[in-house]
Amino acid sequence: MIDKGIEGFSLDVFISLMRTENDFILDETHIYHGNSCVDAASDFLGKMGYIISDNERAYFEQCLMAKRVLYTLKTEDKAGEEYTAVTEEFLTGTDRKYHTDYHKNQELIFKLSIHIMKMIWRIQQGYFETNSILKDIMDRYEKEVEMAEGINPILQKEYGFTANIHEICYIAVYLRAYSSHTLKAVVLCDLGEGIADNMIRQIKSHCGEKVQIQDKMSLAEYRMHPLPVDLLISSSRIYNVKLPEKTKIIYVDYLLKEEDLKNIQEFLLRSEKENGEK
Repeated sequence: MIDKGIEGFSLDVFISLMRTENDFILDETHIYHGNSCVDAASDFLGKMGYIISDNERAYFEQCLMAKRVLYTLKTEDKAGEEYTAVTEEFLTGTDRKYHTDYHKNQELIFKLSIHIMKMIWRIQQGYFETNSILKDIMDRYEKEVEMAEGINPILQKEYGFTANIHEICYIAVYLRAYSSHTLKAVVLCDLGEGIADNMIRQIKSHCGEKVQIQDKMSLAEYRMHPLPVDLLISSSRIYNVKLPEKTKIIYVDYLLKEEDLKNIQEFLLRSEKENGEK
């Protein structure tokens, strides 16, 4: 458990003790499922003269479940289907709106599902989680914060509440951590398959996975079946084609001279910088 989680649980225990001492007994009857941490804390308190009922142990258990923790990828830690579904709906909607690929990342889905599950429990319990680096996240990860706000319509629909900005910014950090900015491109070439394959090989060699080649096409093919990509790398002049505003063109030599590859790399760097500043 993170330090703030330990502090929060200590406060939960204190409130429970004060409530019991003043005969304010919890009305709800909760089933205690058993928790080694709760048992250890209850046994310790028992030695100090406090009697911890099963109802209070169940309360401790619920408090612990909502706390943020550091964890490893273990199957037994996974979130329930309900929270995984919420996470997948959120990421799919984010991908659709921002042209990202978050929903394909199984590790992100696994970790974020656990986080969202605990976040929902926190909100249901009225537990306020403050984010100590809130301002830094909002200043530096503005785009991811905007993306993360997309969780609220889903929470409102499914649970009747929304997450505050502190919780939103925690989700934004997950999105930032798993973002991989790549450019989707089409190579236009009218001199045959071999020339096009050689162009693609050189682009991949110099740019790696930062440029994803979606297809190789002639200009005539592209006119009939235009693909919505970030970049057109063309060895011939493009005309009579209505391009999306975001699609840029880089004209290159068929054999991709050094300056052509440099122009592609510089465009990629500018794009990465712009993406980080949004």
